Amino acid sequence: MRLSDVIWSNLRRRRGRMVLLVLGLVLGVGTVVALMAITATLQEDVANKMDQFGANVLIVPRSSSLSLSYGGLTVAAASYDVGELTLADLERIRTIKNARNISVVAPKLLSAVQIAGRPVLVAGVRFADELRLKQWWQVEEGREPTAPDEALAGRRLSTLLGLRPGTPLEIGGETFRIAGILAENGSQDDDILFIDLAAAQEAMGRPGKVSLAEVAALCSACPVEDIVAQIGEVLPQAQVTALRQAVALRMQTVGQLERFALAVSAVVVTIGGLVVLTTMLGAVAERRQEIGLFRALGFRQRHVMQIILGEVGVVSLGGGILGWLAGMGAAVILAPHVANVTTPVPWNPLLALGAVGTALAEEVGFVPALETLAQEAGRQGRLPVQVRLEGMPRRLSPTRELALYRIAQEALSNALRHAQAKQIWLTLRFDDTGVTLTVADDGVGFHPPEHPGRLTQEGHFGLLGMRERALLVGGRLHISSAPGQGTAISVHLPG
Repeated sequence: MRLSDVIWSNLRRRRGRMVLLVLGLVLGVGTVVALMAITATLQEDVANKMDQFGANVLIVPRSSSLSLSYGGLTVAAASYDVGELTLADLERIRTIKNARNISVVAPKLLSAVQIAGRPVLVAGVRFADELRLKQWWQVEEGREPTAPDEALAGRRLSTLLGLRPGTPLEIGGETFRIAGILAENGSQDDDILFIDLAAAQEAMGRPGKVSLAEVAALCSACPVEDIVAQIGEVLPQAQVTALRQAVALRMQTVGQLERFALAVSAVVVTIGGLVVLTTMLGAVAERRQEIGLFRALGFRQRHVMQIILGEVGVVSLGGGILGWLAGMGAAVILAPHVANVTTPVPWNPLLALGAVGTALAEEVGFVPALETLAQEAGRQGRLPVQVRLEGMPRRLSPTRELALYRIAQEALSNALRHAQAKQIWLTLRFDDTGVTLTVADDGVGFHPPEHPGRLTQEGHFGLLGMRERALLVGGRLHISSAPGQGTAISVHLPG
C-alpha cells in the first residue's frame, strides 16, 4: 500500500473533521487575504492620489540669491540675475532609470516686474502642466488661459491691483490680458501673475531659459530619494530636493492603514489558530491508536511522520488556496464599495503563497512555512536562498508567528527587487533570550539611516513597515548594511 493511498483514505474517513478544519483555515486565511488585498489597494490608491496632488520634487539652480520667494526659490524685486536652467536640460529628466514614475514636469521662469508702480512676481508657466500639477486651482472669475498673450492672476494680487478678466497689462514691452482670477488657496500663488512660458521667455529676453521646475513623481513604487538622485545625475548644475513634508504625510496615512490591517489580521489568525488547535487536540487519542496500528503493520517512524505531514500538507494547501480565492473575491467585491477606491484590486500571486504559508503556520508551525517561503523566493529570483535553523524550535503566539512571517516575506521581496544579490540567507535562531529572524544577502547594500525616524524621509517604506510590525509584537528591528557589502535585516522578539 502506498503512503499516498493511506493519506487519502485517512482524509476521507475523517471527512467531517477535515471539512471543519478546512473551513477554519478558509475563514482565517480568507479574512487575512481580503484585509491585506484591500489595504494594499488602499495604499496604492492613496499613494497615487497624493502623488498626483502637487509636486514632491523641486529643481532649482545650485546658486541663487534673491528676495521674493516662490517654492523654495527667492526672487529679488530689483533684479533677477541667477544661474538658470534650460528647457533642453529638463528634457534629460525623461531619460532617468525611473522616468516612468515621472508624472509631470512643470518648468517656470520667474521675474520681478513693475506693474502700476508695485513690484510683482511674474511666473512663466506651461498652463497645461501647471493645471495638471495643481489640481486644487479653481478659476473664480473668467476662464483658463488659452492664448499665449493671456494671463492668470492670484486673488490677492488681483485685489491689490484691481485686476479683472480682460484687464490689459504690459510686461517687457509685450501686452497681456487677464483671462481669469484664481480662487484664494492660501499659498504664494495668490500673489503671483502667471503667463505663458514661451511668451515670458520672449518678453524677458531669455529664450529657452527656466528658473526652476516642479516635478510630480509617482514614488509609491520606488523611494523618492532614488528619483532625486537620478535627476541630480543628469542635471549636475541643479539642486534637486524632495519635498519631504508631502512624502511624510503620504506615508503616515499609508502606515496607519497597514497597522490597522495587521492588528485585525492578527486577531483573525489567532481565532483561526484556536479552531485548528482545538480540532487537532480532539484527534490526539484517536491518532495514538492509529499510530500504534501503523507500527504493528510494519510502518517505520518516518513513514508515520510522512503520513501525518502529508495530511497536514493537503489540508493546508486546500485551506490556503480556498482562503486566497475567497479573500481575493471578497476584496474585489468589497473594495470599491467599502473602501471607495478607484484602483482595481490585483490578483496578487504572492498573497496566494502567503495564504498557503499562513495555513501551514497554523497547522504545523511557521518554521516549515518559512522554509516554503524561502524555496518559492529562490525559484522566483533564480538564486539560492539558504535556510538555517539554530537552537530548539518552539511555537510562538499566532500574532508573533504572523509578524515574523510577514517580515521575512517583505525582507525577501526587498532583497530580490533591490539587492542584485547572488545569494540570500534566512536564519531563525531560538535561544534563552527569545527568537531572532535574520534575512541577509550579498548584494549592493546601501547606507541605512542613523535614526529610525528617517526611514520615511529617505523613502525606505518597506523597512518602515517591517519596523512597525516588529514593534507591534514587542520586538525590535536592526539593519546592517553598507555599499558593496550586502544587507542584513534582523528582528528579535524577546521571551
